[in-house]
Amino acid sequence: MGWTIEYWDGSNWVSKDDAIFKRIEEELNGHEEFSFTVPNTEENRAWVAVDRRVRAKFNDTVVWTGLMMAVEYKLDVLECTAYIEAYAILKRRIFSGEYVNTAADIILGDVCDAAGISMGVCPTDILSLSFDHRKSFDVVKLIAEACGADFWGDYDASGNPRINIGSRGESKGSVTPISWPTRSIDRSKQCDKVIVRGTDADGNPIEGVAGTGN
Repeated sequence: MGWTIEYWDGSNWVSKDDAIFKRIEEELNGHEEFSFTVPNTEENRAWVAVDRRVRAKFNDTVVWTGLMMAVEYKLDVLECTAYIEAYAILKRRIFSGEYVNTAADIILGDVCDAAGISMGVCPTDILSLSFDHRKSFDVVKLIAEACGADFWGDYDASGNPRINIGSRGESKGSVTPISWPTRSIDRSKQCDKVIVRGTDADGNPIEGVAGTGN
């Protein structure tokens, strides 16, 4: 089956049959994005003109879900990029607050409430932190760092964007390779002798040779 791409139409997930998977980039506690292309048609130009929730599936298993927010218009295709929806919201919100000997989950709860997103798992470490008009996304990073934990975004059972702080990827499954590395040899391009010509400080020609070929 391979890669398939779907989008949320407001009530159901719909297959985007003309979409072609490009790549998924995931940096732990950092940038994440999913890229794909669709043909450059009038219908698709209208489709990419608004933010859409999309997901990538491999062999019918969902491996990434986010919000398509960027598009690059090319002659034949439209290159679309989706981001973690919770991150996108947090990066557009400002948060201020002062906390003394407060549980991390209480602080994160306040950040999520102010941003209008859900809170998932979070440690209960006691922290003392102060934020003065900081981006909410940076606040989440600071809480995670103070707890010595990871952070990630996903969705709750109702489909609302959610942020989590904890140990990401504790369960590791087996990986089935979908392709194998290759190597090639082209002896027509092989060099067995290198000659370098130049001049010394006095302008006299000099020559260096490496190798034993002709």
